Amino acid sequence: MTLSCLETLEAIATLAQAYLEREIDTRLSPTDTMARPPTTLDQYLASGRTAVDTILQAMVAANVSHVDSVLDMGSGHGRVLRHLAALFPNAELTACDIDVPGIEFCAEAFGAIPVRSRDNLANLKFDRTYDLIWSGTLFTHLNHQMFMDGLALLAGSLSDRGVAVISFGGRYNRSILSDSDNFTNVGRCFDDIGFGCDTNGPINTLTLAAASYVVKAVESLDVRIVSLMERGWAGSDDIIVLAKPGPKGWS
Repeated sequence: MTLSCLETLEAIATLAQAYLEREIDTRLSPTDTMARPPTTLDQYLASGRTAVDTILQAMVAANVSHVDSVLDMGSGHGRVLRHLAALFPNAELTACDIDVPGIEFCAEAFGAIPVRSRDNLANLKFDRTYDLIWSGTLFTHLNHQMFMDGLALLAGSLSDRGVAVISFGGRYNRSILSDSDNFTNVGRCFDDIGFGCDTNGPINTLTLAAASYVVKAVESLDVRIVSLMERGWAGSDDIIVLAKPGPKGWS
C-alpha cells in the first residue's frame, strides 16, 4: 500500500531521529586518501551527514519510507556508507568500488557485502536489486561512455520500490572550474554540448554534465525522474533521483 505524503514524512522523521541518536562508526582505513590531512575527522564525517540529508529528501520525493537493501556505488572506504549503516541498521549493505582495499574495509567495519567494480561498467552486473542506491562523486570521474553505462547499470539495479540518488558535477562545478590548461577543454565542451571530461587530468578524470544533458540521457532508460536538485549535495554537486516507472510502466 502506498503511503500518503504525510505518512511518508512521519516515517522518515522517525528514521532520521533514530539516525541522529546513533553513534557513527569513526574507524578509518589507513589507505583512505579522503581522510588524510588537511581533511579533519569532523570534515570527513560532515560529508556523510550531508549525503544523508540528500538521501532523505530523495526518499520524501519518491514516497519511499522503508529500505531493506542499500548499494553504495563508488563506496571508497565508507565515507558515506558508515552513515548509511546508522540510517538503515537492518538493511543489507553492498559496497562497490574498483578500490579493493576500500570495499574490504567496508566489509570488515560496516558488515557490507564487497563487490569489486569494473574498468568497464558495461561488464558489471549485480546479483540482486536494491531499495536504495547512493552514488556520490563517481559520476564526476567518468568518461562519456562510462557515464552512460553507469546510469544504465544503476537504473537496471533498482528494486520495484527502489530509489537511486546520483550526484554529478553541473553548472556550479563549471562556475568554479579552474582556467588551468588541464581543465580548459572540459569547460569548453560543457559550454558547447553540456558534457565535458578530461581523461588526462592530474587526478583521475574530471567530468562535468549539465542537468539537461543528464535528463536527456535518463529518458532512454526504463526509470522515471523523481527529482533534480542543482547543488543538491552539500551545496555543490547536482543530484538526480530515479525510480521505476511504476506498475503500469509508461502505458
